[in-house]
Amino acid sequence: MSMLRNSRGVEAACDPNILEWEMQVRHPLFSRIRARLVATDTKDQCAGKCSIEVWAEEAFSDEVLELAYCRGMLCPRESRVIVLWLGRSNARNVHPRARGRRSIASGDTEYTVAEALFGLVAAIAQNFKVSIVELQAKDNGSGKLVDLYLRLGFSKRPQPPGEILWMEAPVEHVAQIAPTRFVDGLVPDSFDGRAWMHDVLSKERSILALRSLCQEPHRWNASWPAGARVIVKLTPSYGFGHHGREVTRIQIEASLIDLYDDPLAFASANVRLSNDFCQLRWLGLQKSKPVHKKVSGQRMYKVHPRTCADTGSCEPSDTVTAAMALLGVLAAFAHRLGASRLNLNALDNGSGKLEAYFRKHGFTEPSEGHADSGKGDHQPCLSAPSHEVMQRCLPLEWESQLPGTIAHLAPRPEPSKNNVVQLPSLNINSACDANANARCTSEAKISGRRASRQRQIPKGEATK
Repeated sequence: MSMLRNSRGVEAACDPNILEWEMQVRHPLFSRIRARLVATDTKDQCAGKCSIEVWAEEAFSDEVLELAYCRGMLCPRESRVIVLWLGRSNARNVHPRARGRRSIASGDTEYTVAEALFGLVAAIAQNFKVSIVELQAKDNGSGKLVDLYLRLGFSKRPQPPGEILWMEAPVEHVAQIAPTRFVDGLVPDSFDGRAWMHDVLSKERSILALRSLCQEPHRWNASWPAGARVIVKLTPSYGFGHHGREVTRIQIEASLIDLYDDPLAFASANVRLSNDFCQLRWLGLQKSKPVHKKVSGQRMYKVHPRTCADTGSCEPSDTVTAAMALLGVLAAFAHRLGASRLNLNALDNGSGKLEAYFRKHGFTEPSEGHADSGKGDHQPCLSAPSHEVMQRCLPLEWESQLPGTIAHLAPRPEPSKNNVVQLPSLNINSACDANANARCTSEAKISGRRASRQRQIPKGEATK
């Protein structure tokens, strides 16, 4: 695993679910202490858990000798850490070199290497706001192990007959066993265990939810034309973080097809999760074609009523065309994936009708932070809040068909020079509606089709 060393000598693993720290020490028995924290989710996804492992090792030029090891498991919801093993890894006893040798001072008391690691686990657990350390005293019958834990501040729990004895102690008492220099040299001052776990598990749950969302296309029936259906496909793109599991971009494709699976309208957009806007790629039909003439220009889908002030005309409007209905679908998915705005480039034949048409649906010039035309000032770049486009364009009958589980699935990471990628400028054909551009190229005549024939929707292409 590749590591990154900071100025304090702390090493952090590249996997965000794992933290690995290391410090060099001067001691006659060992030369370094390592710690490894692994955050994982619980089955109910309500609270996570974290494994804490610490090692005391002697590093030679050609090998590493492990002297002692301790592992604990904590769940912040339970406010306690359970010590799972004290000895060496793989269920081994402490190395004979370090067994029983009290050579580490903490306060006025001398402790063994294993006891110091025991306290170090408790000290790290304090960063997660836990209050209790508990363990099972698996004594061989001699009582020595129970006496050891009693000396370290543990008390016995009620023991049912035939069960292993459980013991517990306040975490601050156990943490005092670890020397302060070990804690200060190993754990970063700014480390907040609960905040780190929340961030890691939120991203992990987002990845799982997005994968589930993108597995199958979303389908529902449309009231018009008769027998028509809507198909929405989400395609994720993965980055290099999270070992290739982190979703960085999602392509949304929405299609309206007729009874014979022939495409009537198509819309596609890109949502880059590191940004706060969605870029419309195409509105019309696939392969840069206009909307099918059977649905072009026909306002057949009811939406939330809009006033004259909303539409910019003298007549209120409560219906939209098939193309704008699909635009409302894109806006709904983009909004729930974290994109606050929907951007587009309104390119037509120079008449300006397409730009005026989009302005009637709430689009305006974007602010400086949201502009991303990339092609020059001659291409009108328009933008609108995605939730407003959804309200103006999403048909009322389709609202209940959208998956409600996608809300807040994709918390956006903090932008940086490495993960902020400018979205390409993409053209929106003026043929998305007959009312938008009277000079759009007519679609080729479609030959007759038998009802029994089935074929796939052709894969869409972005305009260059």
